[in-house]
Amino acid sequence: MIFVVDVGNSAAHFGVYSDGLIIDKLVVYHGGKSFSPSSIENISQWLKKFQTISSAAVGTVNRVVDDGLRSCFKNIPLTYISSGADIGMRLDYTPAGTLGADRFANLVAFRQRYRSPGAIIDIGSAVTIDILDPRGNFYGGMIFPGPALSLKALHTSTELLPLIELDDSSADWGHTTEKSIRCGVFKLYRHAIEGIIAEARTEFVDARFTTVACGGWSLLWQQYWHDTVHFDTDLTLKGIGDIYYLLKSGKKL
Repeated sequence: MIFVVDVGNSAAHFGVYSDGLIIDKLVVYHGGKSFSPSSIENISQWLKKFQTISSAAVGTVNRVVDDGLRSCFKNIPLTYISSGADIGMRLDYTPAGTLGADRFANLVAFRQRYRSPGAIIDIGSAVTIDILDPRGNFYGGMIFPGPALSLKALHTSTELLPLIELDDSSADWGHTTEKSIRCGVFKLYRHAIEGIIAEARTEFVDARFTTVACGGWSLLWQQYWHDTVHFDTDLTLKGIGDIYYLLKSGKKL
């Protein structure tokens, strides 16, 4: 077992990885700033539940919390994973090694578990959609602003539109300004992502094409996609653990 950590733009996800699964986890929101003293205390207390674990793997797109991580893990060495790791996946990405650690982890976790061409939808502060070809290599991807950024942009770029959050009622047509924004953003992401995946499917004449959704926002759309999309909110953490053990063993995908 090892600790795995996925540091995103607004939150850090901590997990215990064992035999390809995440058996315990903790989410700490940092908002793009260093961990607060209370967050460090919460993390430290959670780590104490697993005193026999002596290694940790980290994938990060936000190094602002590095000092806080080191203070939490203390005597546990941190192994930072990156897409520069040579584990047998062809990545046609420029400059080499600059594909985000979270996207790389998602690709590896998908390849290890599905063995098919497919798409990974990660809905967080940003939305990333990455495609694997039938050989399990990176085919290409895209990045666009996540729902929270869109909602914030509507508020900060206008005088009268309020800042709101999406919720379970977001699919309903709006009869107030707040509900109209909520409905518009919800349906925008739902139908945009559905259209992107439909286009991606046409690139591969393969009935095995599989779509997996992850990221903190993805479950909002689960009731609409549950027949066609696998949901795995632990996918990134699993990929970080997969990469760590591949590097440790010297094996290739």
